[in-house]
Amino acid sequence: MKTKEYSFIVDGTNYIVPVTYKHQNGVYLRANSKGFAASAPILLSEKRVIDFISSALPKLIKRVNKRQFSEKLSCDEYTYILGEKVDGKIDEKQLKQFALETFTNLTRECEYEMGVKKPYKIHVRNMKTRYGSNSMKTHSINYQLSLIHFSKDIIRSVVVHELAHDFFRNHQDKFYKCVLKYCPNYWDLKKKLRKGITK
Repeated sequence: MKTKEYSFIVDGTNYIVPVTYKHQNGVYLRANSKGFAASAPILLSEKRVIDFISSALPKLIKRVNKRQFSEKLSCDEYTYILGEKVDGKIDEKQLKQFALETFTNLTRECEYEMGVKKPYKIHVRNMKTRYGSNSMKTHSINYQLSLIHFSKDIIRSVVVHELAHDFFRNHQDKFYKCVLKYCPNYWDLKKKLRKGITK
């Protein structure tokens, strides 16, 4: 049984993943207290192991981050609101109403700034995989409820991203030029959001 470490860069962060080669079928990747670790069959080529981890690691990181966010940003003792820690747990219905008002106001401000002609209908959802989504069919934007835990700057970066879809449906170069025009530090704010840094 041998162990070898491999380095993977995901969203600008370097992750060292030790891989233990042993008698088994298939490659397994898991999160642990030290980060991530994998095991693989002894005879499997290094390339196939690396390809598997490269594909699986970003998804596992997202799952781990989401689990940590929900534990870290709200509990019985405190809740983060707009990046600030507030004592006590806030009722989800109240949180949703406050989030709807906040997200609507920020969207209206950004619509005006970006020159969006028709105001969007705003909804707040408990979405698992997205921070926001823009529906051309219903001319509405859905925002993830957990965004309310983050500062207005971070929320605004998601608002600008969704409103940029009013001009460009796909994530092409012109789309990101539009996003960066109205949110120059977009990539830094996105990284904070993914890491659960509230402000």
